[in-house]
Amino acid sequence: MKIVQSVINQFENLKITEKFVPDAIHAINILNKLIKDDESTTIYELLDNIKNAITAIISESKTVSTSSCTELFMGYITLKTLDQSDISKSKQILLDRALKFSFKLSKQIDTISQFCYKYLINKNCILIMSMSKGFTPLMKKIIENNDPIIYVLCDSSESIKYITKDDLPLSNRIKLISFAEIGRVLGTVDVILTESQAIVESGGIIGNVGTFTTALCAKQFKIPIYICSESYKFVRFCPIRQSCIDTYLESLMEEKSKLDYTPPNYIDLIFTDIGVLTPYAAANELIKIYL
Repeated sequence: MKIVQSVINQFENLKITEKFVPDAIHAINILNKLIKDDESTTIYELLDNIKNAITAIISESKTVSTSSCTELFMGYITLKTLDQSDISKSKQILLDRALKFSFKLSKQIDTISQFCYKYLINKNCILIMSMSKGFTPLMKKIIENNDPIIYVLCDSSESIKYITKDDLPLSNRIKLISFAEIGRVLGTVDVILTESQAIVESGGIIGNVGTFTTALCAKQFKIPIYICSESYKFVRFCPIRQSCIDTYLESLMEEKSKLDYTPPNYIDLIFTDIGVLTPYAAANELIKIYL
């Protein structure tokens, strides 16, 4: 199908030209363009094209967040009743809602950063596990106003996507460490900050592998763990144990060895664009989002 191949080509090109932008954002931008340019003669044909495009994008992205974001997108744009007899009017409704959804996504990281800043500004030592480059302004602001010691984990297999020492202002207080060194520095750390790949129904998170191991150590040291997560990463999935995510990720074909599950009792706060939430509150918000 030409539409599907076009969507795949666009997605592959964006991943190369805008490699620091999350796959989920690429997906929504492509879907917006599809709705705008689509020449379907019926609303059913248009919706079918969107669904096929989403399936193709998920198979290319292979990430939990892209799957959840596109599911929320589809639910959001079809929330309003569409006039089946007037394709032009229906298409405009879909496009208006798609652009509104996109606008909300564009503001999420800024909103999360504002919430997060208030909790980090007085900390003397912060350990960053994994954080997308969209949060670089937050870390720069904290450094400029407080100049804490910041430990940055530097051996992520996808480190190119995350904040590294080179993204932050030059300071001898920014230190690169490996996962093997976590135990050595935890005694001086005030808070651990990381980004999730997904927030699940239990209020726990799916994160980069090593997140749960670090959470176990942090619990022993009584160090709070803060999670940054856009609300489009809320997924309808409730793992009971680590092995549950293997089954879940098989449908997405995501590399299971790169992710692990951290239960809610190891998480202190989750910073989202809809507020600062406890894991329990995050679980409640997830239910509301999918109602």
